[in-house]
Amino acid sequence: MANNLTKEDVKHVAQLAKLEFPENEIQGFTDTLGKIIDMIETLNEVDTTGVEFTMNVADNESRMREDVAIAGWNRDELLKNVPTTENGFIQVPAMLADGGDA
Repeated sequence: MANNLTKEDVKHVAQLAKLEFPENEIQGFTDTLGKIIDMIETLNEVDTTGVEFTMNVADNESRMREDVAIAGWNRDELLKNVPTTENGFIQVPAMLADGGDA
């Protein structure tokens, strides 16, 4: 199954997509795009008579839980497990290369 895709076709599609390719890469894109078109043409030959339309193969049942508000953690209890704190926040070492303040 050979398509008639040309380098000019690829350049035209690239221009429409606002893409630029070096001239020495156009033939490679032409070959690859041609193979993709061949695969699509092969799929078009498959008889799908009687096959039910599907948008995806996964069931569409929602598995999300109810959005229920619950009480948060007690900050003082949480901070008991932290080595150092400052103003109610967890204190960590400086992450800057020079160790300075940001």
